[in-house]
Amino acid sequence: MASSSTEESGCSHHHGVQFLYVCSDCGEELVCQECRHDLHQGHNLTDVSDVIPRKREIIRQYIDELSSTGRQSNDSAGDTEDKLQENRSSFESLRTSIRRQGEAMKGVVEAVVDRLVNVCTDIERSNAKLIENYKTSQERESEIPQVDVCEEVIRSGTDTEVMKLAQMFQSAPLKIKMVNYCPRPLVTAQLQHMLGALTVDGLHHEYQRAKTCTILSQFQHLSTASTCRAIESEQDQAWLSHWGDSVIYRVDQQGLVKEKVCCGVKVRHMALCPETGRVWFCCWEDGTVREILDQPVTRIVTDLSPMSLCVTVDCTVVVGVAGDIRLYTKDGHTVTSNDLPCTQSAVTPHHLACCSQTGDIAVADNDGVVYDEYISGSRTGKHPHIKVMDKQLCIRFRYPDTTRWSDIHQLLRYPYDVCFDRMGDILVADWATHSVLQIDGGRGHLLRTVYTCDAAPHTISQQGGVLWVGLVGRTVRVLKHRVEHEEEDL
Repeated sequence: MASSSTEESGCSHHHGVQFLYVCSDCGEELVCQECRHDLHQGHNLTDVSDVIPRKREIIRQYIDELSSTGRQSNDSAGDTEDKLQENRSSFESLRTSIRRQGEAMKGVVEAVVDRLVNVCTDIERSNAKLIENYKTSQERESEIPQVDVCEEVIRSGTDTEVMKLAQMFQSAPLKIKMVNYCPRPLVTAQLQHMLGALTVDGLHHEYQRAKTCTILSQFQHLSTASTCRAIESEQDQAWLSHWGDSVIYRVDQQGLVKEKVCCGVKVRHMALCPETGRVWFCCWEDGTVREILDQPVTRIVTDLSPMSLCVTVDCTVVVGVAGDIRLYTKDGHTVTSNDLPCTQSAVTPHHLACCSQTGDIAVADNDGVVYDEYISGSRTGKHPHIKVMDKQLCIRFRYPDTTRWSDIHQLLRYPYDVCFDRMGDILVADWATHSVLQIDGGRGHLLRTVYTCDAAPHTISQQGGVLWVGLVGRTVRVLKHRVEHEEEDL
């Protein structure tokens, strides 16, 4: 590592210029004096000399943890056989419990089968009895008086004779019960749900091993994509932007540039309007939100610098600024409810997304703590999270929820970007675990790890089962995404 650090000690953009700053807005990227006034203008910068001691302390803590782990391993070496026996006993108990639950399920299934078979048998007997009665009535037809006898009874028969003859003709027609059986498809997910779940360290084992994505393509973009927005009408294409650039690109799955738009200002964040398909973006420097027609047109001016935005299916513009999230009409008016502006608190709403199916809005909020400070524990009381709201920004749920026991053992640690899949569940790019996670859009529970990346994911976007992931280092990966609800019938 030392030799690698020596080779990369200078700025790759300005040859021979040394790094002087660290940019907290760009994942603590090293910045030189020239980059400060160029690619990182307006960003939160810290002197390298102030950051390096803290980094050294993080490395020292890691060394101490390794040393402590080594000592603990030496101390427990004598207990190996006991732990092996305990391990065997524990897993034998688990297997017994799983088999017992399976046998219980078999008993329930057999009882349901017996009940349906008995119902069929009862109806069969009932129909047989009806048919026998009908047969008897048919045999009596030969005894029914002929037409001339009936006419004679009508003309001169007594009341008793008329009643008896009429009753003979009023016998009920044959009406048996018709029964059909419609078998249900055997769905793997439902059977597994009935059987129960195996957890590993408090998490479903499926989440760690399920392969729900297939790589369709991968390419190197001109710069790290901080925002990616897949295009609904062109599912093999997406818009890419970087917060330090004033140019956005429409590319296909191989990275070929289909369109290039010069916006005139640095594009902090970008969104697509579901109704028109047009690109909207916000600018940190002048506090504007703009729509791209032939040229960018300013639609909204905010009093605080916007960090993120999304556009809902009814063309409401959702804007995230430091401290809160706001709703605007597309012509710049504040959306109100009961004469009050529709807002929701958020410390650092750096990415927003809207669900086209439910209208829900999701935000990724790092709670005002940079990544290294959160991981090292130097900033206590901070909880990066995602928050899901309805159309009026009323909270539906927050994940992870520190008040909920099931969220104590959770995979999400530092959410960076968020989007919705086509079933209304939430996909989250987690910077800490280098993964994309799937959260139940209805209950706010972790469903699974969708994809594990080899670098930190900056941004994600999904359309029609195609997932775009922008990674640190200019890599963009396009994946075929299989959602939780898609199960093959047995």
